[in-house]
Amino acid sequence: SGIMRWCLLILSLFVFTQTFSVANAVTRDVSGEICVLRGAETLSAPQVLDQRDQFDCGREALLTEGNDIWILVDVEQAVAGLSDPVLTLRMSYHGAITAAPSFDGVPVAQRHEPHTLASKSRIPDFMSFKLSRGLERPEAVLIRVEHAWDLTNWMDIGVASQASIDSHHIQGAILYALLSGLLLTPLSF
Repeated sequence: SGIMRWCLLILSLFVFTQTFSVANAVTRDVSGEICVLRGAETLSAPQVLDQRDQFDCGREALLTEGNDIWILVDVEQAVAGLSDPVLTLRMSYHGAITAAPSFDGVPVAQRHEPHTLASKSRIPDFMSFKLSRGLERPEAVLIRVEHAWDLTNWMDIGVASQASIDSHHIQGAILYALLSGLLLTPLSF
């Protein structure tokens, strides 16, 4: 019984790591397309997009501290061919997030308060935001992060299909339940 438990634990860990490596494979990385704007806390998404030339697109853009930031991500090529694309962001300690996909240069902003972000969270540690509007695909996405705590977390931005993200979320939840059960089993004997 002890050997069986160890075998199940090792098998679960293997499946667990494989599931999350698959998640990385289905997500198209767009972190190389990131630009950052600071000092625009009072501006709306359309006003920020009008200041495109003020964004810092350097490799060190997210390494500079700042309380509130706007991130501009070019997603036009990444969303091509995806049905129902979503933007994925790594979870971090922060305030509200505004996600504003831009269609033909016009951003459509939706603000998400911290208490409503639970519906956007996906296992293991990221959030997803819908990018399409019917059959339209955005050319860019503006993301406002209020009270950003660790800016390096915002370097991990990707695009994936909603179906792949949902499937990955369910698999991850099942694996978390299995691992939790295996860890609690010794307590019951």
